[in-house]
Amino acid sequence: MIDAVKGDPSVVLQREGTTVTARKIPHGNMPTLAYRVQTGNVSIVFSSDQNGTDPGFVEFAKGANLLIMHLAIAPGANVPLHATPAVVGRVAQEAAVKQLIVSHFGLFELDAAIADLRTAYNGPLIVGADMQCTPVL
Repeated sequence: MIDAVKGDPSVVLQREGTTVTARKIPHGNMPTLAYRVQTGNVSIVFSSDQNGTDPGFVEFAKGANLLIMHLAIAPGANVPLHATPAVVGRVAQEAAVKQLIVSHFGLFELDAAIADLRTAYNGPLIVGADMQCTPVL
């Protein structure tokens, strides 16, 4: 069982060279987890809904080959449950990830959201789609 309110990362699976670690992330008062999958020298971090205010998540995602984050609200929106596009970009930039995929889009102009994200993140960016396959850099 994973403690969704525990601040420190918890190993939830370790088998045959693969480790999965979970960590709580801020999403209002709703328990929410992010996962880091490490296999060999490749790491992928899956964020769920979050507002991007916890610097511990940046450390959790630090140096990942791939970070997947939600882009749920428009630029400048004030929704305490979700990170704005600029915050998503800042988190990815500060974590120095090799590649960012955004997904879980809200009802807003996607091009404007990507432009806002790009004010803070200058690395490789992929706009996610259902059933998409992405090579990991």
